[in-house]
Amino acid sequence: EKASSQAQGPFANKFSQPVAVATPTPDKAASYDPLSAQDWEKAERVGTLVLASTSSGFGELTAEERHDFLERRLAPLNAGLTPADIAPKVVEVLAGTGADMTVRQELVESLSALRAVPYMAALRAIVTTDFRPVLPLIRVPTLVIVGSDDRVLPEEHNGALAGAIAGACLCVLPGIGHLSNIEAPAAFDAAVLEFLDAHAGRATAL
Repeated sequence: EKASSQAQGPFANKFSQPVAVATPTPDKAASYDPLSAQDWEKAERVGTLVLASTSSGFGELTAEERHDFLERRLAPLNAGLTPADIAPKVVEVLAGTGADMTVRQELVESLSALRAVPYMAALRAIVTTDFRPVLPLIRVPTLVIVGSDDRVLPEEHNGALAGAIAGACLCVLPGIGHLSNIEAPAAFDAAVLEFLDAHAGRATAL
């Protein structure tokens, strides 16, 4: 197997099916409450759903694994480096084998434009969320898109994500990494448009 396609993200060895989440403790990621009236009101506005290169949170990881994930990403920034300093190495992890040099340079420029403080806050937020209880409640056509070379959230993890949503479809883009819409915009758009066309009858005028 190519090194570029080997799972390196926090879910590399965590491909179990999602399970119900118990009451959160300080050692567990915060569980999202899917039952508020406001959330249900918003959910009724959704006709279809596309989940691209994403996850349901870090609830299935141990406290040690979440700490390790966060520490490895924050350490360079805490040491004084900027997003621009770390961008080239980050792109090597994010991009798949199908990403050419033009795409890789675009990714470097995009990551370099990030501001350190909001980026660090986003990383902290990632490890403190757990949306698994919400997945079985999704009742609209759902498309899950993942790149075959995604080393952050591998195909197996996205397959489990799709499996937890009734009727969800999984689309795997070959040779693509974690940033599928940027690495392969034509293939990404084609997959989304095909999905939307298949459910055009659910569209409503706002």
